[in-house]
Amino acid sequence: MQFGKEKDGDQLRAIVSRPKPTIQTELPQEASYYCLVDESWKSSRDLIGIGWSLYSKEGNRLLHGSSSLKTVNTVGEAEAAALLSAVQQLRRLNYKQVAFMADCKNMIEELNQLRTEQTLKMNRIKECAYTFHYVSRESPSHVDALAKQARVTHKNYVITWIF
Repeated sequence: MQFGKEKDGDQLRAIVSRPKPTIQTELPQEASYYCLVDESWKSSRDLIGIGWSLYSKEGNRLLHGSSSLKTVNTVGEAEAAALLSAVQQLRRLNYKQVAFMADCKNMIEELNQLRTEQTLKMNRIKECAYTFHYVSRESPSHVDALAKQARVTHKNYVITWIF
């Protein structure tokens, strides 16, 4: 009977000691970049803040953007506005093969379902090889800070190149 307990303990230790996946290990092979996106939303009466950071697939931050935007009714709408803004800006800057990552799981799942539909907008996104992925709440801490700062300071849109 002791052997069974030891085996269970070994399995538990193996699970606990397993390294947590990193963003780089979760990226699709075809991605050259990844973009973390987040929002800051307090209520439907307050401006929202958005923030995003673009990274090379090796994890080097290349640029980021943040802004305060008009009020929205829900945190989900704020997440969607943040993601839309990041996609629009990176498209204007001609970045391709970007994996967008946000901590709003429902929105990411819905976007990935929409990607299978043949619409003009989704075809344009596919041309740029953009993909959308859920990332845990801990991952976008830098973009969360950008979004909060933009909301609190009523910041106009700013893109900053990192050198």
